[in-house]
Amino acid sequence: RTSVLDIAAGAGVTRGAFYHHFKDKQVLFEALVARSRVLAEEEGLDTLGEDGDALDGLRAFCLGVFEFFAADRSQQRMFGIVMQGREALGDLEAIARQRRDEICRTSLAYERALERARQAGRLSESWTPRIAATTLYSAMVGLANQWLRDPERFDIRPIGIDCINQLLDAFESNGPRPTGK
Repeated sequence: RTSVLDIAAGAGVTRGAFYHHFKDKQVLFEALVARSRVLAEEEGLDTLGEDGDALDGLRAFCLGVFEFFAADRSQQRMFGIVMQGREALGDLEAIARQRRDEICRTSLAYERALERARQAGRLSESWTPRIAATTLYSAMVGLANQWLRDPERFDIRPIGIDCINQLLDAFESNGPRPTGK
């Protein structure tokens, strides 16, 4: 189990600063889950691709996430804490369940957008909406997680954006779009 001291050290704050903001680990994780939900709502997660091309909406959402994430140090720390997963949550199974629900919500929003793309003839027949959504979600989380583990290895903005652009290009039924490079 991860202690409050471990979490504070991982977030780059003192234990006293942790307790100034949070009563305990459960309150911290509740706040993290709530904040991720608010950010997703602000970015239009639940309505991805409803107003126009679904793949374009999904692309804009994902690239916006990387831009926001790269610029927001507190968001990076939050993600790092959440990515410690079950070990960090320890006895906070209810919070772990909420986090799993958020993951499912994000994946389902991606899947709904990709289903709209399929219905519009924009998703390649070689992809199902579910497999494409799972692949996209895994790429987003994996890139962010790898970058946080070793930020010197690559710059999340250009590399993450290029990876997601190439993945979304592979989803398209009419092939990749010109990149302007």
